[in-house]
Amino acid sequence: MLIFKKTPEATLDYLVERSQQTNEDRLPMLDLQHPTKSLIVLKPLSKLPPKQGDTRVPTYTEPIYHMGGLKMHLDDHSYKAFIAWIEDYAKVTSGQYASVDELPADNWHPTQRVLRLRDVPEAWEIGTPVQLFVHQRNEVGDDWTEQPVAFTQGTITPRRIVNGPLILLTTTDQLKPGSAIKDENPLPPGEYLVKVYLDDARKLAADPTAMLDESDYMGQISIPNAKWQIGFPKAQWAEGKQLSK
Repeated sequence: MLIFKKTPEATLDYLVERSQQTNEDRLPMLDLQHPTKSLIVLKPLSKLPPKQGDTRVPTYTEPIYHMGGLKMHLDDHSYKAFIAWIEDYAKVTSGQYASVDELPADNWHPTQRVLRLRDVPEAWEIGTPVQLFVHQRNEVGDDWTEQPVAFTQGTITPRRIVNGPLILLTTTDQLKPGSAIKDENPLPPGEYLVKVYLDDARKLAADPTAMLDESDYMGQISIPNAKWQIGFPKAQWAEGKQLSK
């Protein structure tokens, strides 16, 4: 899947062209009617194909196999972002956005800062999606910001951990120039609050782009001295045993 061109616009043009020229033996790169069936999503979700003799053969219709192996997990933050983008693009092409003002805010900015929640309650089933929302101390310092400044999403692992890189929830004009792309300290060190939401009702299966609500709220965890360093080896930990409402 050599899809990346010189500019984002050229890449999108390529994806659209490939989707329009799809044959019966190949799923569209972008399926605007069924975004979760887009090849650009199914490929990184798939595993290596079984061997046929001494070779492996990738597929372009279901069941999908990918020569690069698993690159994205169902219900993680990247899957959510891809589906949201395809759905928004589908709305643009179908005229559901009547003007530029109706377009959704460009307020998802990926970072390399990783949040990991460990020792989640035993009652929570392995494989269940969890959303983690990060709140900062407000300017007065006596409470937390009403709106989260970042979030991530993942599933409960067999080691009872939920983890993922943070996505900043802020508009471009609120960022330092290039900070989200270069990842130059997008979140300052300090005290943060993590609110935890469990998709026990499997809402994300019906709508992968959904943000969980108060009916899914499991509690919160204070991190007194978050560092927000780069990468999984230096991930910021939150302790599930400290979860409280």
